[in-house]
Amino acid sequence: MECSLPANKRYLIRKYLYGDDEEIVRLLNFILPGWGDLKYWKWLHHDNVLKKNVISLSMIDKKIIGINLSIPLRIKIGERVLNSVCEVIGGIRPDHRRMGVYSKICKFRMELIKKKGIKFFYSYASNPIIIKQYLGNRDYFIFPRPIINYAWIKNIDLHLKKMSAKNAWVKKAGFFALKTISNIRKATNHTKNITDRILISEINSFDTRINSFWEIVSKRYCFIQERSKDYLNWRYCDSRSGSYVIKQIEEGKNILGYIVLSIRTSKVKDYYIGTIVDLLTIPNRIDVVDALVADAINYFISKSINTIECLFAKNRQFANVLKKYGFIEVKHRAYLFCFQSGIDNEIKKIKSNLLDNVHFTYGDTSF
Repeated sequence: MECSLPANKRYLIRKYLYGDDEEIVRLLNFILPGWGDLKYWKWLHHDNVLKKNVISLSMIDKKIIGINLSIPLRIKIGERVLNSVCEVIGGIRPDHRRMGVYSKICKFRMELIKKKGIKFFYSYASNPIIIKQYLGNRDYFIFPRPIINYAWIKNIDLHLKKMSAKNAWVKKAGFFALKTISNIRKATNHTKNITDRILISEINSFDTRINSFWEIVSKRYCFIQERSKDYLNWRYCDSRSGSYVIKQIEEGKNILGYIVLSIRTSKVKDYYIGTIVDLLTIPNRIDVVDALVADAINYFISKSINTIECLFAKNRQFANVLKKYGFIEVKHRAYLFCFQSGIDNEIKKIKSNLLDNVHFTYGDTSF
């Protein structure tokens, strides 16, 4: 696919070809310094569970100048587990922006998705520019359930001191109210709610029992990314994927749930953010949710982390536990934009059903 653009430049829009890898990694690190190395790239787009990729890019003078990366996944939507795609990242060199090139890269991506027979595509967007692009495209719709961002701050004054006035969103979110409650909500007392048979332990990999756990949990949800043993071990236990702490909660020999944690840098030197990347439990066990969230807070406190962030699809059980421990909804615009093909009835069920049966976490979008 070629397109003529101003200044008589001709851009070639094409799919990924074997041998593009090193140039793509250089481009991504130029656009987003520190994005990742070749090992990370191979983990993401060669060694993923489905061993597939959806990559569209643009070239000029035999040089790659723009790219969109999407990763194939399996998502349970309604009663079926369907081939789906998550947009991971995209970008173009600054000297080729505002020429319509990136929009053509994304259009070509959608052509690839349709040719592969993929039923569902999603992209999480919080950047106002990206949001505007998606809102102006009729091919996409906003996911019918709210995706809510939460934050917990131990020391409000420290947060405000570290963050500049521009970045101190804590003010806008009304976190000053937390100054009166953060000292009285302690996670350290959660053990009184757990029986002697329940154990929380840190693990390095998921064993075969997680497949039985997935079979039980998946029945509750009408929308959830497949969380099989192979997927979870690829996503969180491969050293190339990043640094994660995984806590698993068990009762006897049965897995009741797990939580995945990470610590990342912020825009401020020596100020780190804790993230609840993923959390999933047996249905109707709010005590298990409570125990895992409390354990996560304890872990981050032990690492001198002052701020914890997470996001979930609207879920009353999760929301009640988070609120109990002092998490507050962060009021900023963010959307989950979607494309679907031939699954109208399944999407309608998600829209019409008000139960807590949609599961979406930070880990479903932060590859």
